[in-house]
Amino acid sequence: MPRQSRNPLREIANEERDALKQVARSRSEAAEVVARAKGLLAVAAGANFEAGARASGRKSGYGVARLVKRFNREGLPALHTKPGAGRPAAYTPEQRNLILAEFRRKPDTCTTVRCVS
Repeated sequence: MPRQSRNPLREIANEERDALKQVARSRSEAAEVVARAKGLLAVAAGANFEAGARASGRKSGYGVARLVKRFNREGLPALHTKPGAGRPAAYTPEQRNLILAEFRRKPDTCTTVRCVS
């Protein structure tokens, strides 16, 4: 039998529940956001964190427990990954713009040996 949670899911407002259902059905939202919404809806329906993890395609209820804690604090923005999370950018915005400009540049066709002016 699972132990009692230290941070149970707070009462979800109707607007939040509707938004969670919409995100859970979305085909254009990021997969991780959809999975988080499905896990929260399962826990809101009375499931424990392990069942919420299975409903969202995850293996462990630990992540769902952390999500519930964050959702209790932040609300719907907890579904999205926070800025700064993940691997740092490899290029600065200026470097990215230079690379894209070079990519979009038309090729110089007269640089080959056969090109005669």
